[in-house]
Amino acid sequence: MTVNNDWDEQEKYSHAKELANQHWSYVKRVILQHQPDIPVNILEMVEYHYVSALTHGWGHGWEDCENNRQG
Repeated sequence: MTVNNDWDEQEKYSHAKELANQHWSYVKRVILQHQPDIPVNILEMVEYHYVSALTHGWGHGWEDCENNRQG
């Protein structure tokens, strides 16, 4: 997906969530490599917090970029 400066807030959120989920796939593989017997409920909790935090942070980054572009 290409970044589009004309996206509305929902499109920005969807893009950020997609990127966060893609990155989680990598992080999950790393976690399982080091801790293959991690309980599923713990892994699901970590996934929820990881994806939520990364999506939230992406939104702040987007705001900063827009503020810097405007002047």
